[in-house]
Amino acid sequence: GSVMLNGTALADPVDAQGGDMRFELGALAPLSTHELTYVMQFSAAAREGRNENTAVLSGRQAGTGTPRQSPIARAMVRLDNSGGVFARQGTVIGSVFMDCDANGIRGDFSEPGIPGVRIVTQEGLSVVTDIDGKYSLFGLRPVTHAFLVQNETLPAGTEVTVTRTNDLMRGGSRVIPLRKGEMRAEHFAVADCTPQTMAEVENRRAHFEGKQQPNSMTAADLPIEGQRAPVRSSRGEQGIATTTQLTSGMLNDEAEAAEDIAAKAEASARRQSLDAMIETLDSDAGFVDFQDGIDLLRRGLCAGSAAA
Repeated sequence: GSVMLNGTALADPVDAQGGDMRFELGALAPLSTHELTYVMQFSAAAREGRNENTAVLSGRQAGTGTPRQSPIARAMVRLDNSGGVFARQGTVIGSVFMDCDANGIRGDFSEPGIPGVRIVTQEGLSVVTDIDGKYSLFGLRPVTHAFLVQNETLPAGTEVTVTRTNDLMRGGSRVIPLRKGEMRAEHFAVADCTPQTMAEVENRRAHFEGKQQPNSMTAADLPIEGQRAPVRSSRGEQGIATTTQLTSGMLNDEAEAAEDIAAKAEASARRQSLDAMIETLDSDAGFVDFQDGIDLLRRGLCAGSAAA
């Protein structure tokens, strides 16, 4: 239904055997110019590499019946199956989530995803879950892969549970057989939904919301494949730069640092400028910027004299 002759729809061609298609154009005036257009679509049976389409105009000259044939017109398309729907590589998508009902399946909002969890593969590829606990890896070779969830990036006191037969009897360590062009969903369920754990998950979400930045790529984000140049793993919104993994200690350190900064800011606000302090001084002996009863180290004092 895509055939057009000089912008006017034309009937579909008939099969002329041998892979050829024949278009019936009718009578054409001498020395006239015409344009025939049509759309060709690749299917899964198309071969990789150079694919060429040729067209020839043939017929008999009016009046004499002499056979006539035009030069061959060619159009070439190169099919590269290194990406897209024809890719040989596989894709893995999934999430790390709190499994509060212990059924191994992520439910509603009461079972949130865990941000900042790092997952590594046997090929040296690593990815970190995003603010919703999701990740994705593509460009993986169609072989059996081993995924490992790093326990130190999980909330304190939690662990990944065994939910699959290919979990190697240990939660968070999973064997994933990947076929050509396959997309697999691999989710990791985390147990122990205590109030402290759920509070840490919320703190992680707040951390990510406060430090959102464009996705970046580091050497650790690249699949390592022998004898070939590395292929980037595109994570989009699911799975971000590996430098964003979180641990419970990191969140506590940030909270303590924030409190220390706030205390310093408050102390700085209480201090007065030297000019302002001089205006409040009287003739009585005293110390500048020291409070009554404060203890000082001896080495912190210095002696001096002044003459007026």
